[in-house]
Amino acid sequence: MEQEPVSVILEKVRDMIFAVPQWQINDHDLPNDDFVHLIQLTRGTKLAVTLLMVDEAPGLRYQLNHNQLLGTAWASLFDVIQAIPVRVGVPLSPADVKIPVGSELIYGNGQALIVRGDQQLGTITYHPEGFVWQVIWTLANGERRVDQYDDRGFLSTRTLYAPDNRIKQKEWLDITGQAVMRQTDQITITAGARSRFSQSAYATINDVIGEFLHKQLVAKTGPQQLIMAADRAFSPLVANIPPEVDVHCFVHKLTEANIAPFANTTQSWITDTDTQAEALRKRLRMLPEVKSTAVRVIPPYNTTLSLGRSNELAAVISYWHVNQLPKDDRQIVFNQFLKQLQVDPDKQLIVNADNQKQIDDFQQTALNFAAESQAVSLDSAVFQRIQALLRGDEPPLATPSATQAEITDADEQQAVAPVTEKRQAPGEKALIEQIRLFLTRITYQAQADYEQIVQNLSLARILVDLGSAPDLFMQLAAISAGIPQINRVPTGYVTRETGRIISDWRGLDSALTYYLDSLAHWNQALVANVQLIDRYSENHSLALWQEVLTDGGH
Repeated sequence: MEQEPVSVILEKVRDMIFAVPQWQINDHDLPNDDFVHLIQLTRGTKLAVTLLMVDEAPGLRYQLNHNQLLGTAWASLFDVIQAIPVRVGVPLSPADVKIPVGSELIYGNGQALIVRGDQQLGTITYHPEGFVWQVIWTLANGERRVDQYDDRGFLSTRTLYAPDNRIKQKEWLDITGQAVMRQTDQITITAGARSRFSQSAYATINDVIGEFLHKQLVAKTGPQQLIMAADRAFSPLVANIPPEVDVHCFVHKLTEANIAPFANTTQSWITDTDTQAEALRKRLRMLPEVKSTAVRVIPPYNTTLSLGRSNELAAVISYWHVNQLPKDDRQIVFNQFLKQLQVDPDKQLIVNADNQKQIDDFQQTALNFAAESQAVSLDSAVFQRIQALLRGDEPPLATPSATQAEITDADEQQAVAPVTEKRQAPGEKALIEQIRLFLTRITYQAQADYEQIVQNLSLARILVDLGSAPDLFMQLAAISAGIPQINRVPTGYVTRETGRIISDWRGLDSALTYYLDSLAHWNQALVANVQLIDRYSENHSLALWQEVLTDGGH
């Protein structure tokens, strides 16, 4: 392992702009994280930030790598607290874990069991990248101990759980495996580490973190900027931030518990929508002590000139992001789309559902709609056969007609079967084909990833998101693609020229018709979107951050 004195770990950061993320130790993918976007945006510029990890981060190196943040400057308070002198290392494999004498490893899917005879002693779990993450030991009386390993190849913490899952004791270890702190009813500092702490015992772990956060910030000379989230989880640390440090807070939850503790410390507030910014300003004006009411809207994603080619396609495709709509509401919306498809054979629909269960419901609704449109009763034998055939199942046998003579003799059945098939098959086959073709005009996805979304929006003529909190990545991707949007809740990213904000479901059909049935209206939205691309570009966001970090956003 590469050794480095603890005293210089935090001194080697490259600049005075610190970002304090809220990443949890089990977070692997961070697709919607403000701090990931901030790091990517400022990387290589004079605004480049240093990550200041105030929580435990045993998987930080792989977290950074997985989210394309490798090379980002970082500092960890727990590295200093636990006297960890290494920046890099090699994670452990199951064979590296010390197991009791006479026991062996049995490798399984995503884990390895530690067994002795017919007794299971513990379980080794893997990090998503494949190395040892935790070892869970089964103890007497229903207790268990969880050993947490760091991705640099050492044991970081030991936590003892009671049968009711309550933490009985937790130990934070140094690089040699010796305890530095021990938590029971309080945090106790061990004798060997006592000289590095101001107290021998602390009420909570936040008191320890606060002490070392203060040490970090007062140790640096010159102006410092601290970017964090206005969240109640961080509120115990606010008192430890020196007054000369400029604090800037991301805001997502407009509750007093999240805002009030930061009000007399925060120099500027960062939101991602105009609507939220206005609501935040109103709340700040109601608080008794506020250092600043400067609120800056900075988009969480950036636009690029990536105009789609939907106007080159014969198909007119709508992209619908279901976005947690209640069941009754999404059925109303889906039925309006189905009626649009029924009227115009060129129209198609892509549904981005929240889960597979929604897709199953939509598929059944679409089948019912298509069948009834062809005058097929849903309780008829014909519908049962159609449904079975479209699902790939064996269709049920047709029930003889009441006016048809009963055929009981095997020879009679064989004689009339070809005639019956010839008489019934052409009409029913044509009916099934019509229904099948209608259903193929609808594509379903469950929680599409970013690449799928961008690809689909390049083909779509319009984005529809009627959720209570429109997806901002999709909104900005739609601007990049140059297509109009229909929302129910305004965010500021959709203007009168680029889309529609509808107050209820009755406005959806007319809004769809306005953009899908007239290329002139669609072209007007395209021109307006192209003008917005510069407004939400990477360069513009960087300029906004420059203003925030220069004058607090005033």
